[in-house]
Amino acid sequence: MLRLRLGSCLLVAFLALAGCSGDDPAAPTQSGDDPPGDDPVPVADLSLFLVDATPATRDGVLADYGFELVATLGEGRTLLVDGTFEADELIDDERVLAFQTDGPTEFSSPVELTMSFYEGDFETDLPEQDVFAAWDLDTVHASARGAGVRVAVLDTGIDPTHPLLAGRVALIEEGEWGLGSIDTEQGVDTDGDGVVDEAFGHGTHVAGIVASIAPDAEILSIRVLDSDGVGTAFDLARGLYRAAEWGADIINLSLVLSDEAAVIEEILDELEDDIVIVGAAGNRPGAASYPAREDDVLSIAALDADFALADFTATGDVDLAAPGVEVLSAFPGGRWASATGTSMATGSASGALAVVAGLLDDADDADDFLEDTARRTTVGDLRSIDLPAAVLSALDAVD
Repeated sequence: MLRLRLGSCLLVAFLALAGCSGDDPAAPTQSGDDPPGDDPVPVADLSLFLVDATPATRDGVLADYGFELVATLGEGRTLLVDGTFEADELIDDERVLAFQTDGPTEFSSPVELTMSFYEGDFETDLPEQDVFAAWDLDTVHASARGAGVRVAVLDTGIDPTHPLLAGRVALIEEGEWGLGSIDTEQGVDTDGDGVVDEAFGHGTHVAGIVASIAPDAEILSIRVLDSDGVGTAFDLARGLYRAAEWGADIINLSLVLSDEAAVIEEILDELEDDIVIVGAAGNRPGAASYPAREDDVLSIAALDADFALADFTATGDVDLAAPGVEVLSAFPGGRWASATGTSMATGSASGALAVVAGLLDDADDADDFLEDTARRTTVGDLRSIDLPAAVLSALDAVD
């Protein structure tokens, strides 16, 4: 699991993969020199501003700071702007509710990913997996396959040519929104831990899990993390808005932030009424990580093949559990890999949601069916998804 630390008072929070279990990361290292003394740090280039939605307030902020408006996002309260400003001024400006920059970053060292390659002779269809045995996917797919449902996977991107994903994905055109869709090796050690491209394939793997469980769902690939698993809350904010503009029914967040970010909280609250947002609880026992712990996010813990909770998974403030240990899925280049973590469990839950949403023709109600039919686990009130039971319940509801 990669975990990145909160930045400065600019609320620059950093994203991290939640896909692999392991020990805590090492102490952070600064990318760049510390600012001298207490002098304000000028911030340049693209930023997101959350302001009052009234045109007068918006126009006043743009004029007072000399910003160029690049785009208005969401319900008009979020502005993507180009310009330089001093952070202290924005913090003291009551018109600006929150702001997020694409500025300097501070990283920590990730732990080793628990992913191993699998040599198989299959092409488009995965063999039966013990971890999904209780879900009886053959029987489930006879009734529902997620048709008509769009699942946005915000991650490292995907390999759209992989046999498991080919024909099932939609891609962002190059340069659109400053984002991308392709899982690409950079050959750069972004987080400075001595390992290059250690998160390469994470997004492909997660998307492959969704496609395995909901083979007729459409996957929208949005790259918010690089091949080392590094991203910012600025990247996530743009990715969330892009998913909404793209018509996503479900958003899969197999990642965590180092801390809360006001802009992300507002966007999650804004999207929650129309989109089911699924988040990885995190690979550390205890309370769920952010943003999974938010009320607007369906938080997911990891189960093993015996439907027992994994020893690494967070369980506090978690909504549901799903298979996430030694899950076999796609890896770039037509390869296959087995991986473990709450990232995998989140992909499993998103696939299950897509299956039920396809029956109901409404993703907003799908999570209720999963929760109402879930099994009890051995930890408090935490329950695990029972996909066959949820499908039967949905079939009864639409008869």
